[in-house]
Amino acid sequence: MKYEKYNNSLVCPKCNTPIAQNFKKFFTGSHKLVEEKEVVECNINEEHIHILCSCGFDYVVRPMDWNKNKGVK
Repeated sequence: MKYEKYNNSLVCPKCNTPIAQNFKKFFTGSHKLVEEKEVVECNINEEHIHILCSCGFDYVVRPMDWNKNKGVK
């Protein structure tokens, strides 16, 4: 599944809060996270960003296109 590409103009799909005001965490593979007081496994095996909005909505976007030798394209 392709996730929307990260950019600063994104807004939360639930409440329209700009993502610049939200907590963001970058991951490079599978990891554990807390959902509704339970630890669950996120099975996305590629680079992705979890964005947690103040309204409680957690959504995932992919990072900008990365050039491994030079950082962001």
